[in-house]
Amino acid sequence: MLDHSRASFDVIVEKDVASWNALLTAYAHSGYLGCQRAICCFFQLDLEGVKPDFFTFVGLVSACTQLEDLSQGTVIHRRILALGFENAVSIQNALVYMYAKCGCIESSQAMFDRIIGKDVVAWTALITAIAKTGQIHQAMELFLVMDLEGIQPSVPTFAIILSACSSVAQLVAGRAIHRKLEGLHDVIFPAVVAALLNLYGRCGSLAEASALFNASHKRTVASWNAMIAAYAQHGHLPESLDLVHQMQLHGSLPDKFTYIEILQACSHSGTRNLGWSYFVRMGMDHGLIPAIEHYVCVVDLLGRIGQLELAERVVKGLPYEPDVAAWNSLLGSCKIQGDMPRAQDTVGAVLKLQAESAAPYVLLANLYAAARRWEDVATVRKAMADRGIRKPTGRSFQCL
Repeated sequence: MLDHSRASFDVIVEKDVASWNALLTAYAHSGYLGCQRAICCFFQLDLEGVKPDFFTFVGLVSACTQLEDLSQGTVIHRRILALGFENAVSIQNALVYMYAKCGCIESSQAMFDRIIGKDVVAWTALITAIAKTGQIHQAMELFLVMDLEGIQPSVPTFAIILSACSSVAQLVAGRAIHRKLEGLHDVIFPAVVAALLNLYGRCGSLAEASALFNASHKRTVASWNAMIAAYAQHGHLPESLDLVHQMQLHGSLPDKFTYIEILQACSHSGTRNLGWSYFVRMGMDHGLIPAIEHYVCVVDLLGRIGQLELAERVVKGLPYEPDVAAWNSLLGSCKIQGDMPRAQDTVGAVLKLQAESAAPYVLLANLYAAARRWEDVATVRKAMADRGIRKPTGRSFQCL
């Protein structure tokens, strides 16, 4: 498609800004490499003396956002200012999101504050970006301010704020948003249903999740997965598997996320053969290629039932380079089974990938402590101190 766009562009004799914009926009909607080409396209346009317009910068800011390229984004913003396009609402909204996505919340907030007559797109851009940087409570406060300002939330606004509620287990706030949705719409949009199901599942409110799921008119793969996850996360493996069967009867095919939930459920219930059969069925029944996350689930399953040697062979034989999650899964199993020698080797593998992480040191120290090897505990703690690594403060969330 991109090659066709480029070929069509190259045959144009007199290339005006509209033809450049068409190519730049096509690049900006074509993934990471395409976004890089979009920025190169802009500089080429500039060198050829073509004056960019409003549409040029909409595509460019989008490309910088996807690349999370603050340096290029700042350069583009300066050009926007120089050419007088900063007051265009679409560009303002795009800049709010770009700065936030690049981690510059202050610049994002400053850009947001300059917008006159902020619409739902501007509010959603800032709320989304702040939530994605982990500042969940700030995002929720901003949502309340938006509501007080009389701005009607959109479907994406509701979806992102419900995800924020879910991540910190704010059940009461989620219920309030659910009631607000029911007052605004006769039918709740599928993306919002999935977000609500994730919230109720995370907080263990399976009755509310089930009632919402059964009442939903259109069930997407995301909503099926959310309901499957709700049961799976709370030890209801038979109900999860029954939903997988129902899902297919209703014409929805399981995807990679469905299988992650099922494999995790099998792991927690210690059903090795069942878990392995679903792992095999991914490819056999649905043509899905297992990702690293699926292999991590298998490693966890084997480790929980004490088959550490086989679990280690799975990690070392992965078709991908083992990541921290794979090694940490094996390390956690070593702790459960009390396998000290294997734990020591696994810690070394974790630290090669994540040298500044406190988790493997803490886990190894706990293993030594359980075995009453106090000198080894002291050695581990000294190694942490020498490297300037501190154990993070523990935190937990209670559903409210």
